[in-house]
Amino acid sequence: MQDRSTRPFDVIVFGASGVTGRRAVEDLARRAPGRFAMAGRDLAKLATVREELAAFVPAVSDVSLVRAAVDDPESLRKMASQCRVVANAVGPYAHYGTPVVEACLASGTDHCDITGEVQWMRSIIERFDRAAKESGVRVVHACGFDSIPSDLGVLSLDHKARTRGLRLARVRYVLHGVRGRGSGGSFASLNNMFAKANEDPAVRGLLTDPYSLCPDGAPDADRGEFKGVRFDRARGGWAGPFFMAPMNERVVRRSNALLGYRYGRGLRYEESHAFGRGPIGLTGAVTVAAFINAIPWIMDGPWRRRAFAAISPKPGEGPTREQIVRGYFALTLDAETTEGDREGPLLSVSVKGDRDPGYGATGGMFAESALLLAEDSEPREGGVHTTASALGLRAIERMARAGVVFE
Repeated sequence: MQDRSTRPFDVIVFGASGVTGRRAVEDLARRAPGRFAMAGRDLAKLATVREELAAFVPAVSDVSLVRAAVDDPESLRKMASQCRVVANAVGPYAHYGTPVVEACLASGTDHCDITGEVQWMRSIIERFDRAAKESGVRVVHACGFDSIPSDLGVLSLDHKARTRGLRLARVRYVLHGVRGRGSGGSFASLNNMFAKANEDPAVRGLLTDPYSLCPDGAPDADRGEFKGVRFDRARGGWAGPFFMAPMNERVVRRSNALLGYRYGRGLRYEESHAFGRGPIGLTGAVTVAAFINAIPWIMDGPWRRRAFAAISPKPGEGPTREQIVRGYFALTLDAETTEGDREGPLLSVSVKGDRDPGYGATGGMFAESALLLAEDSEPREGGVHTTASALGLRAIERMARAGVVFE
């Protein structure tokens, strides 16, 4: 493990000119001025972004700029050697993420990202988990809206259950309020993921296996995502599938495995999206269910993928600053528990964010995750982690600084 104590920066945001990278830079400038730098391919573009952001957060004007490009391995290693943590915001990660992880491993530098690409995460686990463990480097995936509310929400429920002598049996995540927009980067990642699935049966298997991010020998309590429509009696309204469930559910199950099945090998975990009562709620649930179930068909052929890409935002596009500020999300995780051989009480945690979930909230959660990694003292347990396994309960309180509150 290399000595990182003399490095000039705690965090370098790679891809700082992108939509999420900009939000992370703003949050870091408010919380850790002088401790981070901005990195990307084009220094002139970074300088322009720095000037734009300084109008809102003056501390950004003093942030250092570092040139690094995914097709220049030496520049990536030079970047990684200057910091404790690389916060990688350059996606789609299946196209651009692997060289950054390699540079971090070579430099003894922790890496965090906001990926939602299951197939890429699995490839990183298979290729680099052992080397990361041996070197003490932590590679932490899914440090944004996918999948911090899910991952830390279940960790919080488990902690509350244990303090009362209870064990988790089943956890249901319900998104019941959201205002936000997608971006070109997210749609590009989705398009790439399904393109790979159509080309490679092994990738298709990863996207259908609920435990595809877990080590071998994982349990089989869960059989797949909820993809239908139902009336949720506990919430008093109609529910449909949640778009990010395939990613979030796999991350929660990996956390359980990495934590030695702390939540129990029989834990059942499921996510859904609430749409309210009556005909309006039913219509919303049916519409979303129809779209989500149609995605594999839409992505099954090159011409349909091209048509989908044509009507989707382009990479680099995203919500405006005003739209980000007006955004929000609200969700609840309900846990059925057991007390010995008996049924225990219901426990619940709500998670609320005061900005657009995919960009405002994600940028803040991403920044806090990077800072937490940078603040850790050695020795550290290396490997390919989730936020629950790498950051633990302390991250729940820290996320409030990003406007994401667990109650």
